[in-house]
Amino acid sequence: MLHPAERDLVRQSLGALLAASPMTDAESLAAAATRLEIAEGEVLVTEGEPAGDAYVLLAGRFGIYVRGTGAGLRRIDTVDRAGSLLGEQALVVGRHFRTATVLALEPATVAVLPGALVGARIAADPAAGATLQRQSVENAWRKWRALATELAGATGAAPARPRQLTTGEVQYEPGAP
Repeated sequence: MLHPAERDLVRQSLGALLAASPMTDAESLAAAATRLEIAEGEVLVTEGEPAGDAYVLLAGRFGIYVRGTGAGLRRIDTVDRAGSLLGEQALVVGRHFRTATVLALEPATVAVLPGALVGARIAADPAAGATLQRQSVENAWRKWRALATELAGATGAAPARPRQLTTGEVQYEPGAP
């Protein structure tokens, strides 16, 4: 059971994501949320696992990790702002698995949101889906940069930098090898 202030934080966080939905959607999700204490070093979600619930950070700090080139994990972000959503990317329509591992860097508290309810609300709100798609692209760039940095360290080469191609730019000529 969430404390009233925590329920308000969850409602505000979801209200920002589900801006095009009736406020009752955020309120009903907040009412369905439960409180979970996470110990320092405990894994909240694991990359590659099937999607489950979503979470709202109430207190504490989490590291967001992705698989590196070896068996290890590489941190790509830190989340410490109360009201931040965690695990919501796996609930976007068409996705079924976690895209990162979320690990508590200190004792933390989250609100657990039932994944089926959150996924249904996201699917019904095109603006929420678009917001999560934009965040997904940003997350993919962070993963790419982390991997490029790791690979550059392993080879001694400078980190790769993405190149933006200009419309109409010629990349090769017909007949060129």
